[in-house]
Amino acid sequence: MKLVKIRANTGFVVITVAFLLAGCFNDFGSSGSRGLEDADHATFEKSDAAKWIALPTNADEITTFNFFGFDTNYRFLKATLSDNPPELPSLLARSLQIQPRIPDNSLVTISQANISYEEFSSHFVWTSSVAPLWWKTDFSRFDQQSFCAWQSTNNYGYGYLYLYDSNQKELRAFQWSRQWDTVESTLNAL
Repeated sequence: MKLVKIRANTGFVVITVAFLLAGCFNDFGSSGSRGLEDADHATFEKSDAAKWIALPTNADEITTFNFFGFDTNYRFLKATLSDNPPELPSLLARSLQIQPRIPDNSLVTISQANISYEEFSSHFVWTSSVAPLWWKTDFSRFDQQSFCAWQSTNNYGYGYLYLYDSNQKELRAFQWSRQWDTVESTLNAL
C-alpha cells in the first residue's frame, strides 16, 4: 500500500514540475490582449494604460496592446499626433512620475537612440503572441527614439521606449517590467 502511495505522490510531483517548467518557458500560455482601439485622448486618460504611459494631449487614434506573463509585463501603444512633435525625453520623465515603481540610481536614459526592430525583438519578443502585429515594423522610419531602463533589487528590470515618426506623425510607446532583466543586458541588446 505504501509503494502505491509513494508512486502516486511522485507522479503528482513530476507532473507539477513539468507544468511549472512549461509555464516558465511559455509564460503559462499567456498571449497578448488588445486594450484600446482608435481611442481619443480623453478615453485613454481613463484607461489602465494611462497609469503607466504618458501621452501628449494632442494624441488621437490611440491603440494599446498588453502582454501579461508569468514574470513579464509589456504594454504597447501607438497614437497619431495632430500637431507639434513630442518631446520624447519629457514623455519619459512624465512616465517615470506616473508609474508605481520608483527608479533608483540604476536609471539610464538615452535621449536619442538608434534601435532596430531586430535588436528590440532579440531582447524582448520571443514568441509572436508577445507583441501586436502593428509593432513589427522597420524602426528606422522613426526619426526620434528615446528610452530609459532601470532595475530593482528584487531582480526585475523596467523601462520605456518611445518612437516617433515625424512624417506620419505617429508615436509608439513600449513599457516593460521583466524578471532577470538588467540595465546592462538592455543596453547591450539595444
